[in-house]
Amino acid sequence: MRQLLPACTIFAAAFLSATSNFLAAGELPDFEIRNSVQHWIDQLGSKRYQKREQATQELARIGAPALERLRLAATNPDPEVRRRAQQLIERFSPPAQPVEPPPQPALRKLKIFC
Repeated sequence: MRQLLPACTIFAAAFLSATSNFLAAGELPDFEIRNSVQHWIDQLGSKRYQKREQATQELARIGAPALERLRLAATNPDPEVRRRAQQLIERFSPPAQPVEPPPQPALRKLKIFC
């Protein structure tokens, strides 16, 4: 048991060091992002308004990595979850390009003779 304690300490220090490197770079490992996104999506349907608002803000902060799960949440049976997920998807999606009408054929100039 005493031999495991130093090994656990070393492992914990290595883990914290690796995690702090991700956090310092502003990135989280994929599994951390997935877990975090899922947690906040679950909170979109909370009974408490404050938790729903916090979840919306956190998902907005995460940004594009949350899109895949937000698209799934947009089909959730809970209307509040659907609405908030759709709003976030719209925020992350690029705006649609305006559709230009097809060019009109040039009109011939008619000369009127008097």
